[in-house]
Amino acid sequence: MDSAYDIPLDDYSTPYVTIEEMQELLQSRQKPYEQLLYDKETKSYYTKYGAWEGDLLQVHFLMEQCLEHLDEIDWLRSTNGYDIDLCERLRHLCANPLVWVDEIPSELTRQFVITGKVAAEKSSEERNTC
Repeated sequence: MDSAYDIPLDDYSTPYVTIEEMQELLQSRQKPYEQLLYDKETKSYYTKYGAWEGDLLQVHFLMEQCLEHLDEIDWLRSTNGYDIDLCERLRHLCANPLVWVDEIPSELTRQFVITGKVAAEKSSEERNTC
């Protein structure tokens, strides 16, 4: 039976973009990027207001950091008081991680010359159902 997801539950060979790879790519841009912050007083992690407005790589980097510290995140602070639109965006980011793809989408090759690896969001059965 085929999965309705790009990444089925039992696919252990999926080439996810790692946090380390994301950070390396963000650092190569030579401009500031957002990271999780730690509040020593509350002993919790959080993001600055507006951190989730970055580009695809930036927001996935933040999401993967959040998932690493899931039980230590100050979600109230990081979601601007559980803003409904922001929470929906975070749900999407969590359920659709970045994955290295072998086949470059044709819409990209018509508009751009791509000389490196390409990553895309892929729907994960595990992250959508577990």
